[in-house]
Amino acid sequence: MLGKASLGKLFFSDSFPWLTKGIAEYPATDTAALSWIKQNKARLSFEVYAATWCSDTWNLLPKFFKVLGTAQIHHSKVPIYLLNRRKHLPHWLIRPWGVRSVPMFIVKLDGSVMGRIVESLPAGVSMEMAIRNCCDKR
Repeated sequence: MLGKASLGKLFFSDSFPWLTKGIAEYPATDTAALSWIKQNKARLSFEVYAATWCSDTWNLLPKFFKVLGTAQIHHSKVPIYLLNRRKHLPHWLIRPWGVRSVPMFIVKLDGSVMGRIVESLPAGVSMEMAIRNCCDKR
């Protein structure tokens, strides 16, 4: 799969069982970070660059969408761009962020890019805390 996608398209496909399993299994228990995300959900926006062939995507994409669901941010508001192994998109899609590693989650607050979560999480940091930390950096 390549190009713009949606969580719904991936979730209901038989080709990506790792997604439904990962969403179900990730606990999303950092209540302080989740509370902050939920309180600021109107100010937050995201872009996701991922690859269905990538094990890091298999690990992080379910966690990301579990956090958004727990914070009541609807997945339809999050564009997902699926890249090929050379990390390219189809020519009709713009690639503004210089994606070199996937997955890459762009975190925006009030429309300004606050940070990126790229390829992995720091040791001991939950996905919800990583999202929150992006907005603390500036």
